[in-house]
Amino acid sequence: MHLLAYGLGLSYYALLPAAPLAECTAPLREGGLSPGARRFAAVAVYAWGSLHQHRCHRILAELRGPGVGAARAYAVPYGDWFAHVSCPHYLAEILIYASLLVAKPRDRTLGCLLAWVVVGLAINAGRAHGWYRAAFAAYPRSRCALFPGL
Repeated sequence: MHLLAYGLGLSYYALLPAAPLAECTAPLREGGLSPGARRFAAVAVYAWGSLHQHRCHRILAELRGPGVGAARAYAVPYGDWFAHVSCPHYLAEILIYASLLVAKPRDRTLGCLLAWVVVGLAINAGRAHGWYRAAFAAYPRSRCALFPGL
């Protein structure tokens, strides 16, 4: 891992709890759904993303057989959202962060947070997708890196 990426990761998790303090302006009028409906929708998106993230992590964990180091081989993951994208656990992570914006749609800090997460995960997904295609001749060509159809 590159030292800069490591430093950015550490600063992200160190500064994230302070992010809501940046949104200390007067409350904005939130149009559209009622607060209760927004909360329900946010919880539904969060639960859906969390469920699929868990499923995808289980699929990835079960790919590697017993062994240590070089004795363990990589394999192509199948199942759940792997039918459509190479990194569905990243897509699920984006949904989890998007649920925060569903709950509070006009929060600029949450919008910036979601953008940060999408950009970072899109870069990593592109790299992983390229690796999968290079490492496995039979890798499904219909899969996209992160977002189905893109």
